[in-house]
Amino acid sequence: MSIAFWIQSQTIVVNEFLASNNADINDNYGEFEDWIEIYNPSSTPYNIGGLFFTDNLSVPQKYQIPVGNDSTIIPAGGYLVLFADNDTEQGVLHLDFKLSTGGEQIGIFDGLGNPIDTLTYPPQNTDVSYGRSPDGSGNWVYFAQTTPGASNLVNYLTPSIVLYNFPHTSGSNLVVDIMANISWTVTNPVSWLSVSPMSGSNNGQITISVTEANPDNTSRTGVVTLSGTLVNDQEITLVQFGLPDFPNIVINEIMADNTMTAADNHGEFEDWIEIYNQGTSPVNIGNLYVTDNLSDPTKYQIPNTYPDSTTIPPGGFLLLWADNDPEQGVLHLEFGLNNAGEQVGIFYSQFSPIDTFSYGQQQVDTSYGRAWDGASTWMLFSEPTPGYTNAMSISEVAKHAIKCYPNPCSDRLWFDSGNPGISEVWLFSSEGKAEIQKSIYGEKNSLDIGFLPSGLYFLKLITDDGVYFQKIMKNKK
Repeated sequence: MSIAFWIQSQTIVVNEFLASNNADINDNYGEFEDWIEIYNPSSTPYNIGGLFFTDNLSVPQKYQIPVGNDSTIIPAGGYLVLFADNDTEQGVLHLDFKLSTGGEQIGIFDGLGNPIDTLTYPPQNTDVSYGRSPDGSGNWVYFAQTTPGASNLVNYLTPSIVLYNFPHTSGSNLVVDIMANISWTVTNPVSWLSVSPMSGSNNGQITISVTEANPDNTSRTGVVTLSGTLVNDQEITLVQFGLPDFPNIVINEIMADNTMTAADNHGEFEDWIEIYNQGTSPVNIGNLYVTDNLSDPTKYQIPNTYPDSTTIPPGGFLLLWADNDPEQGVLHLEFGLNNAGEQVGIFYSQFSPIDTFSYGQQQVDTSYGRAWDGASTWMLFSEPTPGYTNAMSISEVAKHAIKCYPNPCSDRLWFDSGNPGISEVWLFSSEGKAEIQKSIYGEKNSLDIGFLPSGLYFLKLITDDGVYFQKIMKNKK
């Protein structure tokens, strides 16, 4: 681990910061925001009004602290906390940028663009700060026991991870780095977890292993505690998900380049994702996760605040707007779709995908969806059907219907393609499984379907002038 820093003698420094604040301290608006603590080691007060702060050292004068306010004065030997929340309208101590948990830069510059203090920091963890120990030194460490506006800890004990989720199965392992300058011990009273080693001195590692599968459909929580002299105990909270109870839903149709097809509740033409409930019970998708990057399965969680808006009736459809405008409602996601091709997924948890797929280059105002609702075959629709059955689009693109008889059928199905050329015929189950595939010649042909169970099927015929579909009802033989 390395960190670059530059300190001017007897001046202010970035002393501690938190780049992922979930439950640490809140600002003057009651919000949990990223924060940066500035330390004045000198014997005289220091006013930061007029200085520039940045999260990109190549843009040193990104944001200037307002002048003429006593709130920007740091007393001799004192501290001042700034909130990196991109909410400058909330006060002079609020910056116009946020901090990245993946690692980036922080800089303080004077009015001429000269650096006062700069640093480049590594990846961060939720509610774990990163700071100097002792104050103003060049020794940077993680603090699970944060001290915004006060002196940093001289004795420290911090796990690299304070919260982690495990799948419901056994056998998962988690390696936790321990940052410490003292001796420490581990307490682990959880029957389904094991920890090794149980003690150490100074920096080290522990491995936490899941020894039992969770037999219930609800999550369970265990706590591993780190203890040492002259420091507070530090807890690592481990959650093991329950057996997933997957709703019977699928991603049914998407549009990644919508210019005039369907407008959202704000009258805007945005990308959209259609979810289809192919089950026999209503499904509330609130609390499920939607993503456009399968390596980040929990990218966006659908709110559960308005179940009347997020519940899909049996056989029903629901549109999610991929417009990066979640403030416009519970059906608006915080990402858009790439018309050059990417991924889409809906997840029960980070370990439990419900439905995922990848798509290629898309066309303007043309949707990409399942050939019929819930099928495994995907196709482009020049007549999209957002919020409605995809079968409507199939009937629009067909130049003529396939003549099938008898329909319903119990034994041999006859059909007339109206095309004397060589064709290909497929018969799919309602779940999208290909039951029959063969090449045919001539206008009139037949298929023996007597061996198939009764139910709904789809006949797909590929000819030299189009692709056609027809629903088939199979009766008992």
